[in-house]
Amino acid sequence: MARQHRLDGWPLRRRHPHEARLHPRHAGGGPPRRPGQRPPDRRSGLRPALAAACARGTRRRSAATRHLERRRRLRFGRRRAGCHVQAQLRALRGPGVRGSEGGRSGVGQRVTPALLRSSGDRSATKRGRRRRCHLGVLAVTGALAACEQVEVLEDSFRDLTPYEAYQASLAAAGLGETALVRDWEAAGQRALTQPVTVTPPFEEEGYITPEEPSAVAYRIHIPRGRKLTFAVSLDSDDDTRLFIDLFRLPASGDNPPRPVFSSDSLSRTFSHEDPWRGGDYVLRVQPELLRGGSFRVTLGEDNVFAFPVEGHSAPSILSFFGAPRDGGRRRHHGVDIFARRGTPVLAVAAGRADRVRNTRIGGKVVWLRDRQRGASIYYAHLDSQHVSDGDLVEPGDTIGFVGNTGNARTTPPHLHFGIYRRGEGPLDPFPFLTAPRTQLAEQTADAALLGARVQPRNEGIRLRAGPGTREDVLGELDPDAPLRVVGAAGEWYRVRLPGGGDGYVAARLTEPVQQPAQEQAGPQQDRQDQDQEE
Repeated sequence: MARQHRLDGWPLRRRHPHEARLHPRHAGGGPPRRPGQRPPDRRSGLRPALAAACARGTRRRSAATRHLERRRRLRFGRRRAGCHVQAQLRALRGPGVRGSEGGRSGVGQRVTPALLRSSGDRSATKRGRRRRCHLGVLAVTGALAACEQVEVLEDSFRDLTPYEAYQASLAAAGLGETALVRDWEAAGQRALTQPVTVTPPFEEEGYITPEEPSAVAYRIHIPRGRKLTFAVSLDSDDDTRLFIDLFRLPASGDNPPRPVFSSDSLSRTFSHEDPWRGGDYVLRVQPELLRGGSFRVTLGEDNVFAFPVEGHSAPSILSFFGAPRDGGRRRHHGVDIFARRGTPVLAVAAGRADRVRNTRIGGKVVWLRDRQRGASIYYAHLDSQHVSDGDLVEPGDTIGFVGNTGNARTTPPHLHFGIYRRGEGPLDPFPFLTAPRTQLAEQTADAALLGARVQPRNEGIRLRAGPGTREDVLGELDPDAPLRVVGAAGEWYRVRLPGGGDGYVAARLTEPVQQPAQEQAGPQQDRQDQDQEE
């Protein structure tokens, strides 16, 4: 019968023959422990010596030894996380709080199995798990905040935007402290902090009075996987400069809005994308001093990536990201788009074809490297490939044809489509493939009243933050309060209150206010003045 040993306070058990040779007290005939020498770490047991022996290649660990190590790790919480979040957790704990690997709690007390047993319950381990979970959330939040701090630092070294350059030219001309310039700057800042909320697709006709410094701003939410398109046109005969600035709102209120686009050109449609994170943006439109007129703003959304199967759309996706595979042993890291065999598979972005292979699971596969966005696009189960390694492709180019090769031989033909990004791993492709709405609301509000004053028809009419009945209610309007119409979108008027601030009211619930001719202002009155001058 094999001899039993007691290992530094551990209960008696039967020792495996390999352990007797590899234990520090027995391996290599080492000297016995001197009086006062620290005993081996009780929680780690035989692991350091076994790891060292395996590294030297002297002996392989047996199945029994691995089983014992696994039981000890599970029993005393020695779990190792193979991701960067664990490093963030250790950094957040600081020197005073060490986890189970350090062997000390927050009060500098030795954590031993005996101490855990003497507590009489398992609440300590549960609290530890909750603390690690909370620290993980803090680590992710801290990473996002650190990303914004880096962007703020980068902004301090960027060039001036056209809007900021115009401000600097006014200050250089000695006009920076005049009341007119201060009012113009205050109007731009007020529009940035108090924008109206709209949802693409959106189109509005607006009017800015030249005599009164003013600006308009729209708050837009862009989800992940989408890009914003916008165009601004000005109905003016002279060379009026109209400043268009797009700001990204920070996740926390500590940082200011970050400018991501700025222009004073009205010649084309602009777009902005941040495909890996959604967010809220503010688009501000403001003319230069003592200029104004009628303008039109058009906002839209589009997908960052094109749809990968010709003639199909999101309803053809019948298997989604995260679905269990192989009896739950793995997860589906993509979506399956079903189509007829031989349907062309298209490149969703410009890039380079790479790793055109025939694998056991994916069958005939193609990887597409999108260098612009730092993404890798994965196409699998192709019936045949139409590109080779290193080929450069553009969006819409054919890279293969739909099939069911690989482990999809028993399923109908479909394309497995996946998106991978360094640092994040597989991403859910569905938000990148769903088509946004493109139909604009029909314009029914009378644009001839732009610049004129209206009033509510009766009491109880609500002022809303955006053009829609689902938008937030800002308050109820006073029936006798005159409202200046500064925009028309669909069946809604954007009105300016007497005390400042903009909101939307249904056009059918308002009526014009009779006012003296010298107070009338708007596009219609401007045309009449021009006719009289001629």
